[in-house]
Amino acid sequence: MDFRPRRWPWKLGFALNLLLALAFVGWPLWRGRRRARAARQAFAHATACLVGGEATAAPGVVLPESAWSDYAAQVERHPQGWPQACVPLLERVAPVPATLLFPSVQSAEAELHEALKRVEAELPALHAPRRPGARIPSRPLEAMQRVAAALTLLARASGATEALDV
Repeated sequence: MDFRPRRWPWKLGFALNLLLALAFVGWPLWRGRRRARAARQAFAHATACLVGGEATAAPGVVLPESAWSDYAAQVERHPQGWPQACVPLLERVAPVPATLLFPSVQSAEAELHEALKRVEAELPALHAPRRPGARIPSRPLEAMQRVAAALTLLARASGATEALDV
């Protein structure tokens, strides 16, 4: 009697392994990239609010060349509701903590959360009334540069490096 194993159990096993690979590798990879791109877009809007500019359609993670002078002009003008209007935009930069992400993406998101806490801690310095000719606080914009660095780490960890300006 000839023994011929059936082929369908092997095909079923292969299909199940492929499905598991997609679920535990493909999904976290896709999700991490999507979250990094969304964070980068939110960063562009928050930076535009802080320096008084416009967000681009395909933003990078560096501050524009004119960021310091635009920021200083914004501090001098101190428009109504500024910088309080930027706080909701800053809150959108950091993705909500999630599971089923690669550990490198999770740690990069944690770095981003810490950098955003620094920005929110520095913003009250802009609320204080200023004397004419007084020094413009630079720490809020320096904290935004830390957020840009954290976004670079997030983009590299997630593989969403197509538009990095580094």
